[in-house]
Parts: sequence; structure tokens; C-alpha cells
Amino acid sequence: MSPKTGGAIVDSLEREPSTSAKDRCGTWCATAELEDGSRIAVPIRCRSWDCLDCAKTNKRRLLRRLRYAKPNLFATLTTSERTAKTPEEAFARANAALPILFKRWQRRFPSVRLDYFLVWERTKRGWPHAHILLVARRVAKRWLSRQWLELTGCYIVDLQPVGSIEHAAKYLAKYLTKDPQVPAGHRRWRRSAHFFQTALEPPIFKLPVKGTWKIQPGSARSQALLWFNEQLAVFQKDGGFWEARAAPEIWLAQVAAGTRDKLLLSMSGWEFGK
Repeated sequence: MSPKTGGAIVDSLEREPSTSAKDRCGTWCATAELEDGSRIAVPIRCRSWDCLDCAKTNKRRLLRRLRYAKPNLFATLTTSERTAKTPEEAFARANAALPILFKRWQRRFPSVRLDYFLVWERTKRGWPHAHILLVARRVAKRWLSRQWLELTGCYIVDLQPVGSIEHAAKYLAKYLTKDPQVPAGHRRWRRSAHFFQTALEPPIFKLPVKGTWKIQPGSARSQALLWFNEQLAVFQKDGGFWEARAAPEIWLAQVAAGTRDKLLLSMSGWEFGK
């Protein structure tokens, strides 16, 4: 999670850490002094869906944004073993067909907005199909089936009104944290440019930072230990070392508070990881 503030990020060591690899996730942090005089350390994350920690954060952020998108339709478009030799071939054909399908849909109702949010899912045998949230004028299922048959050779589709955006959003989001549902090099989800209604979303909270953020080597936990001059015990069990680490919500809350006593009291809620 990178801090989003008005200030620039300054690298205190004049070199930028790698934040793209999963094994580097959280090993660097950004620090700043707040206007009330307290200090905060924020872990720098890789934001990859392949990272267990970041996938959970990505999912929460996506669910929050989807609540303000206001889709009215939910569509499912399938592929078939009868029309492709491999799942990868079926994915390539369906992936190329989608922009054409949306253009045809838009031409039917040129004065009506059409936006979409799409997530791929694989069947147990590995064949892909697309789940799509839509902001669009509803078409007849027969028309949609005929178009999809012409473009991909498969006619099985589904089109339903969105009853609950919460339910639909959670249904799609669960596939994003599974094993990759798309071939390498493709995104797990995609959307049209105006699907998210940013004007309806609440503004992003910005910390009242004094000066600029600094990128530091080491985790947010280790940085806070330097500030508070405290050391955590390292436990040894069955020959393996176990290290105490703070749960992120508790840790950041205590660091932001800027008080040593509250930080130590939070130890009862800390997790232990290998």
C-alpha cells in the first residue's frame, strides 16, 4: 500500500526499492511526520493478485469501488470444447470477440451508455467463460446468443438484471483471488473507461503530512521499533524461528497514535508468523 498524498516521495538512500516482486512485498516502507508531530510508517506493497496479502487488499478495494458503479445487468458468456482445440485457443477467440460484441451492442442503442466490468473464470476442465457486470440497455437473450455464436461458435449465454450489487460484486471478486483464471500475460479483469463512477466515490483519505514521504529500507514494523527503541522477542519452536509481527490494522493505528504505551498494549492482538 503506497501512501497517496499531495507530497512527493523522496528516496532517503537515493535508490528505489523493487516493489514489483512478491518476495519484496512489505520489505520497504514509506515514513512521514504528521502535522500533530507523530510519525507513521506505511508498508510498500507489490499489489499483485498473486501475493496473498495484496490480493486481500486488492479485493477489498475493488469491492468498495464496485458499490458505486451502479451496474444494471449481469451477463455470462461461455466457450465450448466443440469450437476450439484447447482452452487457450478458446480464450483467445472469446477475448478478441468481446470488443466486437460491445460495439454491436452499442450500435443498437447509440444514445445509451454502455460500460462493463469483466472477470474470467475457468471450469474444472479449464475452459474459460466471462462474467460481466454491465451498465447498458438490456437486449434480448436470443440476440446476445446469436451474436456470440457468430463470433465464437458458442451460443450458451446468460443475461440477468442485477438484484444486489453486493452479491454480484462478491461473486466476481472471489475468482480474482483464486489461481490465475487467464493465460499468462493477460489481466484477470478488465473494464471500460467509464465503468467506475469516480464522482460518486468518496474522496481518498489523505494523511496530514508535514513535508514529504521518505522511502526506507526495512518493514514498517522494524522502522517503528527503531523509533520506539523496543525489541520484540524471537521465539524458537522445533528448531524453527518464529517472529512476532503486528497485525497491520493494529500496528498502523498505534504508530499513527505516536505513543509508546499504546503500541505496547497492542501486543495482545499481534499475530505470530514463521
